[in-house]
Amino acid sequence: MNPAARDAIERQASYEQIYRMSGRLFWKFYVKKQGFREGMHGLVCSALFAWVHFLWYTIPKTLARVTALGSILKRRKKPF
Repeated sequence: MNPAARDAIERQASYEQIYRMSGRLFWKFYVKKQGFREGMHGLVCSALFAWVHFLWYTIPKTLARVTALGSILKRRKKPF
């Protein structure tokens, strides 16, 4: 397997882990800590808390890819 394909598979696995972790956090705050007793407020707070943690882990990955792409484009001599 070439390195690019291996990196893509590892990146996919890490995003799947992030999705799973966000779901677990939602479950933890909505069900285990009984956020459902608060009604709509508990649902919204649990969803927002899971969303913040999702963004906390995905934004640095996205910025790293954009930065790497920018450095590759700067090294190119010919424009597209």
